[in-house]
Amino acid sequence: MRYRAIQEQDRRYPIRLMCRALAVSAAGYYAWRARPESPRSIQARTLRVAIRVVHQESRETYGSPRIWTALVNHGYRVGEHRVARLMRQDDIRAKTVKKWRRPSRILDGPWPRIPWIGPSPLRRRIGCGPET
Repeated sequence: MRYRAIQEQDRRYPIRLMCRALAVSAAGYYAWRARPESPRSIQARTLRVAIRVVHQESRETYGSPRIWTALVNHGYRVGEHRVARLMRQDDIRAKTVKKWRRPSRILDGPWPRIPWIGPSPLRRRIGCGPET
């Protein structure tokens, strides 16, 4: 992670200064930069792409167990915990939908219940039509 941070900022700051600040050797940084990418990180990169594809095909509703099952069915050899870790690192989460429940009712009867407030204080008849 330190080497990657140095690589991201190498246009802004001198490399030797960043190496000193992050307590790594400049020779170690240059050796890391010249080293080829490891097979595991190459596989992780391809897995991340496959995870995103399966996640989007499921309308972002699948979590790590179902994505792992889909990947295994597609021929990937990968563990369930690795899929969960890669999803966590990429901040991929399943959408959760709250189950619909009917609203609770105060008493039996029509909804919404309108409380009775008593006779009109002005002693008027409220309604349509002519007054009698």
